[in-house]
Amino acid sequence: MIVYGSPLSQPTRAVRILLASSNIDYEFRKVKLRELENKSEWFLKLNPNGLVPVIDDEGFVLSEAAAIMAYVCESRKLHGIYPPDVQKRALVDQWLHWAHSNSRLGTRVVLHEKLLNRKARPGEVERFTAALRVLDDHLSTRNFLVDELSIADLFVCVDLDQTHIANIYDFSDFPNVLEWFSRIAALNGYDELLDPLRHVSKRFARGAARM
Repeated sequence: MIVYGSPLSQPTRAVRILLASSNIDYEFRKVKLRELENKSEWFLKLNPNGLVPVIDDEGFVLSEAAAIMAYVCESRKLHGIYPPDVQKRALVDQWLHWAHSNSRLGTRVVLHEKLLNRKARPGEVERFTAALRVLDDHLSTRNFLVDELSIADLFVCVDLDQTHIANIYDFSDFPNVLEWFSRIAALNGYDELLDPLRHVSKRFARGAARM
């Protein structure tokens, strides 16, 4: 399997953490987003939307991280992390859909405001905080989003944890989320795949200190 993506892309990291934690061999091919390689002719043939990640599994090409993760689990029979039971799977899918309009959108708002100095629109940060409260309350009675570790945990956690690691959002009001971060961080490959994010975060911090 070939994974096309960027080390700084949250969806790419989610896919790679699934593969690493499941001991699945793959080849990673870096797409240089700053050079707009994702808009190049060769990449648009893989994904006309021009977004990472994309996988090529012996000629089968697929984009969208959540779809890729579900496909990997089905094709490699990883039923522990994507349960075959229709109701449990529906709950996993529920959190994957929740992520797009909550953790994913909120994280983007915070990152843009803190790192790119793009002012959030009225109510955006408050909606993110409200989503985190929902998540924290949910995790107050369980270790993972659905019974056991699932691809939903990876998908949502990798999005949120980047703002925690980069020290641009204070999660102290959400202790259950912080404990959940720690459980996911213990997975094989998780820490290593976050090194590029740490490097960029330190660079931004040094730049801000000089201003």
